[in-house]
Amino acid sequence: MFCGLLLILTSLLLTGCLGEVQLNQRAIVQAIGIDLGQDGGVELTFQIFAPAASGIEISASAENAKIITASGRTVSEAVQNATLTQGKELFIGHNRIVILSKELAEKGVEQTLSYFSANAFSRQNVCMMVSEGKAKELLSAKINQGILPAETLEKIALNTREAGMLQNIKLFEFLKALENKHESSMIPVAALQPDPEGQSEKGGGEENAQSGKKGSEGGSSGNSIEQVSSISLVGMAIFSEGKMVGMLNPEESRGLMWIRDAVERTSLLVSDDKYEVASLDIFECDSKLIPVIEGKEIDFILELELQATIGEALLKEGQTVRMEDIDNLERVGEELIRKECLDAFQKAVREFQADVFNLGNLVWVKDVQIWTEIREDWPSMLKKINLEVRPDLKIDRVGLEFKSDQTPR
Repeated sequence: MFCGLLLILTSLLLTGCLGEVQLNQRAIVQAIGIDLGQDGGVELTFQIFAPAASGIEISASAENAKIITASGRTVSEAVQNATLTQGKELFIGHNRIVILSKELAEKGVEQTLSYFSANAFSRQNVCMMVSEGKAKELLSAKINQGILPAETLEKIALNTREAGMLQNIKLFEFLKALENKHESSMIPVAALQPDPEGQSEKGGGEENAQSGKKGSEGGSSGNSIEQVSSISLVGMAIFSEGKMVGMLNPEESRGLMWIRDAVERTSLLVSDDKYEVASLDIFECDSKLIPVIEGKEIDFILELELQATIGEALLKEGQTVRMEDIDNLERVGEELIRKECLDAFQKAVREFQADVFNLGNLVWVKDVQIWTEIREDWPSMLKKINLEVRPDLKIDRVGLEFKSDQTPR
């Protein structure tokens, strides 16, 4: 007992903490963009929380953000240079998003992201995005929605995930996939939508706050609706061995989510001989990926069980509804799901040779001996793997009434 007490007291002498930094001496980072810099270095863009309002007043998000850029041979050097140029220590403990430019992603991101895995203050559950253009342009976009622009970007990723369209990837998930030799990863791709009137070119921060004040002083612009930038997620960037090797479009991205059992709810727009368009609202989806091993030849079967309701339906002119028409809508919906899954599998696995579905782990679980024999050749085997998709879609008929002259309601 005495020895145990002595050890505890000794350990207390070894404790310590980092030097304290007052809050007014910190720059609270909300988002970080990483672009390729000159001479092979990096250019970092920081979106800093800098509220323009005072008291209890809440201003637009673009007025609460300040943009800081800095370059360096490494991320650490760029962070240090950013601190020197603006006089406050950067604090990334509240960071929400890390955005990589497409140019950087295609070159490779392992060394760049090592800073965030090693930094004690870095949050590992931040959202990851790839920017179609410069990450700097995306973070400097004028977003007058919510309290912070970074918060809006985070919610866009979350809403797209909840709609069953794109996978929302966190930093720790991406880093984990990078460490696994036989697993690939993906990140949502964000794009700044074009502004035809050119009214959204300026970024956020102090400049916007000043321009807003000038407008109010003029009198006439105080009641006008200000044009803001629009940002949307347009696909999934596929990574293999730390580099972006291609991109899935929105339909293929949802196919990726079907296969990964990541769809909780979504809507399918279908049509057939009787329906001009019908919205099938999926409210339950369970998918199971099963390896089929014959010798060293490996294929997969995807079984999906789905429940849906008809959210909205428009009949073609002169058509009436019968119960068997719902059966046909189920078949059309199944065919659409099958196509999205096959397109995603064809591009990601067979074309890009990226194991974004953790297929190797499924083979290992089913047959350790086979996996031991083929794992070194696994990347080259991916282009030969086939997928059979077996969707079972059931439309909930509760509450549907059918009459010869009416659409279902």
